[in-house]
Amino acid sequence: MVSATRTARNEDKVSAEHSHPKILLLHDDELEDIRTLLREFSIPFVERSGDPTEVDRHTEWELIISSQKRLNAFEDSETIQNARRIAIIDNDSRMLRPNASSQGVDFVVPRPVHSAALRLLILHCVYCGPERRRQGRVSAGAKIQVRAGLLWRDALLADLSLQGARLVCDKPVKPGAKVKLFFPSETGNTKCFNLSARSLRTSVATDSSQGHIVAVEFQELSPAQGQLLRKVFETFKNGPARLEGAQGHVPFSPAASNREPEERTERRAAPRVEYEKHVVTVNDEATRVMLCRDISMGGMRVNPNDTLVPGDELLVAVYIRSRAEPLVVNARVTRDDGDAGLVLEFHDLSKDSADYLKKMVNLLPILGVKNVSNPGQEGGLTLSEIVARRAS
Repeated sequence: MVSATRTARNEDKVSAEHSHPKILLLHDDELEDIRTLLREFSIPFVERSGDPTEVDRHTEWELIISSQKRLNAFEDSETIQNARRIAIIDNDSRMLRPNASSQGVDFVVPRPVHSAALRLLILHCVYCGPERRRQGRVSAGAKIQVRAGLLWRDALLADLSLQGARLVCDKPVKPGAKVKLFFPSETGNTKCFNLSARSLRTSVATDSSQGHIVAVEFQELSPAQGQLLRKVFETFKNGPARLEGAQGHVPFSPAASNREPEERTERRAAPRVEYEKHVVTVNDEATRVMLCRDISMGGMRVNPNDTLVPGDELLVAVYIRSRAEPLVVNARVTRDDGDAGLVLEFHDLSKDSADYLKKMVNLLPILGVKNVSNPGQEGGLTLSEIVARRAS
């Protein structure tokens, strides 16, 4: 006779499979807390008790969460190469973590683990993969000036993110070329400023008379520049700038100059908008998760995060020990090193917080992580969460 619990779980499986889930939970009843989390997120998933089926072995999963006993369940499968994998283990050891890494496991979570930290890790894996754009872009439609060489030229800021922009220019810019962008004060309701960038690609606009579309990536932003960029970004969240009297494409000035652009006194294009601080969806909540690979008394380095720029002031919860409450600290984003992540500096630590951090820092990391650059060695990380963002 099949138990009521088992019957309910089978019903869940059928429902999840009809939703075309891309998450597999593989265990022998040890991961009931994970099942509860996935249901709380309203994430469709397939749950297997025991070994995966042949269908499972040939399914392109996005995330596989397995127990220690089912760690090697996919060792002969090639279909999971692109899947993120989490292994929940009961007995942490120096031998088990490297074995998990060799099996393609991305994150090894030894129990006991703080429930909030586990929640953050799953959120990160489900919603914040490298293929997912988190912060997105805003349409701008504002006039700026661009220099790729000696001369400044007029350009149209088509759209903008905190990492880069798309420009409409009268001339193409060679990929890899250094570019300077000048934002007049009316662009973002702030003082004028320059940003350094690198050209990524150039294409001809749909209407060739409109010029060339140039995608650029910002580089080496200082904290002050990061905050000015954020103000421009927030300005256009309400919509692109209005171009008074403009019809058709935006004309470019035929003249170019090697002089620094002059500050203008034109009317502001859009009202200033306060930065939104409230988390309203699970996807938004996931953008608050930060994976830290290097932490010290002075600060930490976290994974790239499209929602942060240098100069951002944060209140961060760091999950240092599995059973302890997180340490909440003030941190400032001081540097963006691209794919190498962001550098955060702790400040205004209380004596109790400093003493606690000093004692606990030697116990890090709390999670094992696959070392992509050196598969023979296992890496580690610490989970942290942005509790609040503060005005700089």
